[in-house]
Amino acid sequence: MRDKRWILPTILSIALVLSVVWGYNQLTDKKQLQPNLTNDYQRLFYDA
Repeated sequence: MRDKRWILPTILSIALVLSVVWGYNQLTDKKQLQPNLTNDYQRLFYDA
Protein backbone atom coordinates (compact mmCIF):
# COMPACT_ATOMS: atom_id res chain seq x y z
CA MET A 1 0.00 0.00 0.00
CA ARG A 2 2.88 2.35 0.76
CA ASP A 3 4.24 2.08 -2.77
CA LYS A 4 1.05 3.55 -4.24
CA ARG A 5 1.23 6.85 -2.33
CA TRP A 6 3.06 8.55 -5.19
CA ILE A 7 0.19 8.06 -7.67
CA LEU A 8 -2.18 10.78 -6.42
CA PRO A 9 0.46 13.53 -6.06
CA THR A 10 1.81 12.70 -9.52
CA ILE A 11 -1.62 12.90 -11.12
CA LEU A 12 -2.39 16.15 -9.32
CA SER A 13 0.96 17.63 -10.38
CA ILE A 14 0.36 16.73 -14.01
CA ALA A 15 -3.15 18.21 -13.84
CA LEU A 16 -1.74 21.42 -12.35
CA VAL A 17 0.89 21.77 -15.07
CA LEU A 18 -1.67 21.12 -17.81
CA SER A 19 -4.08 23.68 -16.37
CA VAL A 20 -1.33 26.32 -16.19
CA VAL A 21 -0.34 25.65 -19.80
CA TRP A 22 -3.98 25.82 -20.92
CA GLY A 23 -4.51 29.08 -19.04
CA TYR A 24 -1.42 30.64 -20.57
CA ASN A 25 -2.58 29.65 -24.05
CA GLN A 26 -5.99 31.20 -23.39
CA LEU A 27 -4.35 34.42 -22.22
CA THR A 28 -2.12 34.72 -25.29
CA ASP A 29 -5.06 34.00 -27.61
CA LYS A 30 -7.08 36.71 -25.89
CA LYS A 31 -4.25 39.21 -26.24
CA GLN A 32 -3.93 38.43 -29.95
CA LEU A 33 -7.66 38.75 -30.65
CA GLN A 34 -8.28 41.91 -28.63
CA PRO A 35 -6.77 44.41 -31.14
CA ASN A 36 -8.56 42.76 -34.05
CA LEU A 37 -11.93 42.99 -32.32
CA THR A 38 -11.31 46.58 -31.28
CA ASN A 39 -10.39 47.54 -34.84
CA ASP A 40 -13.49 45.83 -36.22
CA TYR A 41 -15.76 47.56 -33.70
CA GLN A 42 -14.22 50.95 -34.43
CA ARG A 43 -14.56 50.46 -38.18
CA LEU A 44 -18.21 49.38 -37.87
CA PHE A 45 -18.98 52.31 -35.58
CA TYR A 46 -17.53 54.91 -37.92
CA ASP A 47 -19.00 53.31 -41.05
CA ALA A 48 -22.51 53.52 -39.59
